Amino acid sequence: MQIRRRISVARSYRGQSRLSRSQRLGIVGQLAAILPTPPSRNPVLFNDRGLRAGWRLLIYFLLVAISFTLIGFAARKLGAPTRGVPPPSAVLIQELIGFAVVFGCALIMSKIERRSPGDYGLPIAEAFGRKFWLGMLFGVVEISLLIGLISAFGGYSFGSIALSTKGIFGWGLFHLCCSLSSDFSKSSCSAATPNSP
Repeated sequence: MQIRRRISVARSYRGQSRLSRSQRLGIVGQLAAILPTPPSRNPVLFNDRGLRAGWRLLIYFLLVAISFTLIGFAARKLGAPTRGVPPPSAVLIQELIGFAVVFGCALIMSKIERRSPGDYGLPIAEAFGRKFWLGMLFGVVEISLLIGLISAFGGYSFGSIALSTKGIFGWGLFHLCCSLSSDFSKSSCSAATPNSP
């Protein structure tokens, strides 16, 4: 019966090229009466923008915690060393895995929230933009000041360069990976969450 009424309403207005405002409101009112109302959402979990920010942040942290737990369990089963000081190559692998986990969880959250992955802390459009170079400058100044002060008070000696060019670039890559992992893990999900209540 409702479908026939909807078809008859549509046919009655098909021949007219322009509808008056009252006719359009009449059609909208008839369709609203025919169509079922959507189920209401729980206000504790949802607001007018979707899932609330606190729940999104909780989901992200749970994803990260579960991922790291599973990776730690797999590493112990594969016999990865858990004691002593790890060599630089092992630390590099740890940092790359850490970055992959937090970035992967941010990608999952971007799909859940229907947002761009760039909203989570690494926008591709700003990859080598102003903020990148400003961060690079502050990082170099900060570490130079720290090492300079330690050296000035006799706690550090610069000595001579003990690495080859290849070794210097290797350590540079190592520190770049550590920086990416550290910065993205601090800013990924929390970068987008406060933007919406």
